Amino acid sequence: MITKTVGSWNQCDLVVEGEKVAHIHAQLQLANDGYLTLLDADSEHGTWLQRNEQWIRVMKVELGSRDGIRLGDQEVVGVEPELAG
Repeated sequence: MITKTVGSWNQCDLVVEGEKVAHIHAQLQLANDGYLTLLDADSEHGTWLQRNEQWIRVMKVELGSRDGIRLGDQEVVGVEPELAG
C-alpha cells in the first residue's frame, strides 16, 4: 500500500491551496489491488465526496472514477491512481 498526504502544507505529497484546507487535510491510499481510498485527517472544514450529484462529508471512502472531491472549500479535479503511486 502506498500512502500520500494531501493538504496546504508545502511538505505534503499533493499540495492543495485554499483558505479552508488544513496543513495536512487528508490521505490518499493506493492499495495493491488498485483501489484508491481517501481518508480525512480530522480536518476542521471536512473532506467531501460528490457522488450522484450530491456532496457528502466523509471520513473514509473508496473512490470511484466519477467521484468529485472537495477539501474544505477547494474542489480537487483529476485525482488518478498514478498520482498516489
